[in-house]
Amino acid sequence: MPYAALKPAFPSATSHLDAAAAELLLGLRHLTGDGVAKDPVRAVHWFRQAAERNEPRAQYWLARCHLTGEGVRRSHKRAYFWCRMALANGQPDSGAIAAGAGQHLTPEERRWTEAEVRAVLFRRR
Repeated sequence: MPYAALKPAFPSATSHLDAAAAELLLGLRHLTGDGVAKDPVRAVHWFRQAAERNEPRAQYWLARCHLTGEGVRRSHKRAYFWCRMALANGQPDSGAIAAGAGQHLTPEERRWTEAEVRAVLFRRR
């Protein structure tokens, strides 16, 4: 994501933010309507961009969106996946969401999701 695209919305902040942090910020702004139109779908888009860059706070927010269905179809499986990713990347607040989402999964779904998290983390090494 080129910083030039972020300058209209955040002219003073983009010079020192890395791409994932800027995407997280855009997601939070769209989720809350802070300085931009409130748009949970766009928020999820920005959270996903940052989450795929391994930004643990974005992974946490993406998990919350999947858990609540805000801006995306509700999915306990996706919420669990992104919480486990955030936990693996040092975001301790994700534990409660992971536990809540995990209760709605079968043991097989939890094992599959845990294996998916391990595979993603292994590929990123």
